[in-house]
Amino acid sequence: MKKLLLLILSAVMLTMCLTACGDSSSNTDVSKNESSSSAEATTTTSQSETDTTTTTTAEMTTTSQSTTTVQQTTTEQTTKVERVGIQYNSAKIRIANANAKLVFSTLNTKSSDLILDGYPVDKVKTNGVVSVESLANSSNSLEQAVYNAFADLGYNSGYVYISFDPTDFDDNEKTPNFVQWSEDPTGTYIGQFPDPVDATSWSTIQFGVKQ
Repeated sequence: MKKLLLLILSAVMLTMCLTACGDSSSNTDVSKNESSSSAEATTTTSQSETDTTTTTTAEMTTTSQSTTTVQQTTTEQTTKVERVGIQYNSAKIRIANANAKLVFSTLNTKSSDLILDGYPVDKVKTNGVVSVESLANSSNSLEQAVYNAFADLGYNSGYVYISFDPTDFDDNEKTPNFVQWSEDPTGTYIGQFPDPVDATSWSTIQFGVKQ
């Protein structure tokens, strides 16, 4: 009987020991899993913060570059927007210079023909800015020649200021010989000949004043 009790007691003790060992092992595994999860979470958070920092830095760089580009563009536009807030237009300036040259060349050609034919040639100076159309009925043959030159081209003849003296080009007492032309009377884009208008002089040139 005593032996039986001892065996039962031994079995109970062994069971309790195994149960205790199993709980300890489980607790250890749970602790390890929690530590591993915590480490992974920390690593993920760190990587996320690094990625966010990198993205923010890239966005700041892009914004800085965009701001610099806008500032450069604004500066470039400002250097060319000087004439009553009007954009510089190289094509219109070239056309205006070409038409001013046409007027000047027409005056030279006609005056040379008159001189060769023995006719006197007077100085031509328009009274301010005049339309080319207004020269159609002029009593001055040089001015009529200018009108005819544009009429032959068949397009808008525009407005001119003429200061032309074919008899004495080097006389400093007289107004320098030059012609200015623009498509409108306000002279938005004025061309000149000689000394054609360029990107540096277009914004300050005025009708009647040689640039």
